[in-house]
Amino acid sequence: MRLPQEDSNSPDETPPQKSDSPSHIQQILRSLRKKRCGPWLTGIILSGRMLTDRPKVCFVSLMCLLDRRSGAAKTVSGTLEMLARQGFESYSSTASLCDGDTEYPMKEAFGPKIDLEKARGNRIRISQNKVHHNVYLTESSLGQKLTREEARGYVKMAIQDLERIRPDIVITYGGSEISRILREKAKQLGAHIIFYLANESYMDIKDFSLVDTVLCPSEYTANLYRERLGLDPAVFRSIIPANVIPKNPISRLGPEAREHGLITMVNPSGAKGGTLFFRLVEMAAQQRPDLTFLALESRSSKETWTKAGLEIGILPNLWWLVNQRQMHRVYARTTILLVPSFWQESSARVAAEAQLAGIPVLASRRGGIPDQLNGAGFLFDLPERCTKNFGAIPTREEVQPWLDTILRLVDDDAFYRESSDKALEAAQPFHPEQRAKDVAQRFRSFLEMPLLQ
Repeated sequence: MRLPQEDSNSPDETPPQKSDSPSHIQQILRSLRKKRCGPWLTGIILSGRMLTDRPKVCFVSLMCLLDRRSGAAKTVSGTLEMLARQGFESYSSTASLCDGDTEYPMKEAFGPKIDLEKARGNRIRISQNKVHHNVYLTESSLGQKLTREEARGYVKMAIQDLERIRPDIVITYGGSEISRILREKAKQLGAHIIFYLANESYMDIKDFSLVDTVLCPSEYTANLYRERLGLDPAVFRSIIPANVIPKNPISRLGPEAREHGLITMVNPSGAKGGTLFFRLVEMAAQQRPDLTFLALESRSSKETWTKAGLEIGILPNLWWLVNQRQMHRVYARTTILLVPSFWQESSARVAAEAQLAGIPVLASRRGGIPDQLNGAGFLFDLPERCTKNFGAIPTREEVQPWLDTILRLVDDDAFYRESSDKALEAAQPFHPEQRAKDVAQRFRSFLEMPLLQ
């Protein structure tokens, strides 16, 4: 295998940034306050919430909740689904912008019955798992391609939704002017506003204006924003749907079955530690050619790395798989999960998903990953240069401890079973039944909290 040169950029060397803040949004919206959005923008009158038998919660953002590449979207959509099963009315009002540097396959998100060409510039209504989604379909899923007309169209739709739904609770994220405008409207209608804060990119306290509650997926991220901006976030763990957990995972079977299992990495991008993963695969091909590795595409793909100079074809022990909606099929065949992130992960959702299936996780000691593992798994320190340059390539000596741990798990049945049992135990706080109770209790408490004046 020939890895890219170390001084070259990795395919996505920069970690994900604020969700909905393309630089031109400010220019697009300079006139919105006076021209389009009504007198409530110049003076906000707080009204009391009209609580009903079925409280209403709505996610409002440019970023689409149907995006399966976004961990934040998965957690928020999972939260809405849990609340819907607990007696809430759950909605979203979004544009069709998605994470990543490539276009999102909208046909996959909306299904074959939607004529996307006719729907562009209009609202699409779709219900999934008792959540009612309203999506303003843009020409592109990339934020930097949002047009002035599309920005105005989305704001108009979202305001209509807020006035029609009149949610008791609004969940949001994003730091653009659009986000602030819609928070003002939600506040005028008396909603409790929750900001789900799941990355490190926010630098301005103004991004949290009119927010009543800030939720973070890990203690690491909460502490970061306590120190940086003086916020007081609460920890809100990842929401893992039950359909992600396989019924009979290979991780809980005997060594004969596990011989045919996969050593998996989800989204092998530069920021996620792709170069370490490929070095590990290369070394395993020489030391243990019987092992099979799986790279599951997400924001980063096989094509991305090929363009960056990685010769994929000479890694006979590596399989590639496109992004999957039915992750339980992947975890059912996985014996070990790798999470070698170079950047400071807010939580690493896949670690909790894997441990719910009893899969041992090998991960870097970065950001909120230790919180997510909850005492199970195996943590490794990274070379400092890899944390600064996501295209840096670890040496064989630096990667050997990862391979040694894999080999012990593969060859020592008692050690593997012990590690699998620890994973299951550590994952119990993330179990869907437990999280459903926690989520319902917490969101009902928000209904009783005084609103930010």
